[in-house]
Order: sequence, then structure tokens, then C-alpha cells
Amino acid sequence: MIRHIDKRLAAVALTAVLVLASSGVAFAYFSSAGTGSGSATVGTVGGTDLVITSSGPAGNIYPGAAPLGFTMEAQNMGPGAEHVNDISVSVASDGSGNALDVAGNPITGCLASWFIVGAPIPVDATLNPGAYSAVIDSTIGLTELDIDQDACQGAIVKLIFATSNPV
Repeated sequence: MIRHIDKRLAAVALTAVLVLASSGVAFAYFSSAGTGSGSATVGTVGGTDLVITSSGPAGNIYPGAAPLGFTMEAQNMGPGAEHVNDISVSVASDGSGNALDVAGNPITGCLASWFIVGAPIPVDATLNPGAYSAVIDSTIGLTELDIDQDACQGAIVKLIFATSNPV
């Protein structure tokens, strides 16, 4: 005797089998474990990303005279945001202590240590690419000593600007 399976009964049975099979797959998916790895590249800050410029003081510096003020401007030329904690200013010098002119040549007999520059200027600003900081003011003067300082007369000294990272 051959039994004929009703189409409705076959559909119900097939549905039940599929539900049971899929619940087993879902259960195996949720309880499975695994490992893996990946990578991400972190950008770098180049030595030329932050550019600080100044036109220098408006006037001449004289030994013993009051220091002259000048402003600096910082621009972020890099692709990402850069934080500026503070900016310090110094007069560039050679290995003998002679101040350097703007071309980088020593001004023999004119010592960089004779110049007085303002303390590091707190900025504490994050500069977006292409953004300028607020006006940053500093001063520069020339100490009056009991020695001949004629070697500094008429010289245009090179200033060095440096920034520090936040602590």
C-alpha cells in the first residue's frame, strides 16, 4: 500500500524542517568564537607643518634701551589639527656664541647672549589646517654692558621660534 502525502502536510513538514535547521545555524552563529587582526595607520607631524613668522620689531634695538615689541603668527600647514602649547623666542647663534644674521652668517663679536627676549608665550590653542593663531606678542632688547658692542650695530639678527608640547 502506497501512501500519498497530502500537499499541505508536505508543506508543513518542510517548513518545520527549515525552521529547525535555521535555528541551529543561528544558534551556532551566536555562540561561535573567533580571532582576527587588522591595522590602522597613524599620521605623523612633519617638521614643516607649523610655520611661525614675524616681521620683527618696528624700530631699532639699542643697548640698555627698553625692549621693543613684535608680533608672531602661527599657521598650520599640515593636513591635521596641531596643538600649540607655547612659543619661545631666541637669537640664533653659532658654536662660538656669535649671533647669526638672517642669512645664517655669524656676526663676529656680537653675542647672542647679549639679547634679551620675552619669556615663552603661552598660546594653548589647537590650529586646524590653514588656521592662524591669535596674535602672539613678544619683546626683544639688547643688554647694555661695560664693553664695546659695536659689532652688533646695524645687524639684523635671526630669531628662532620654538613650540613645546602640552604637559
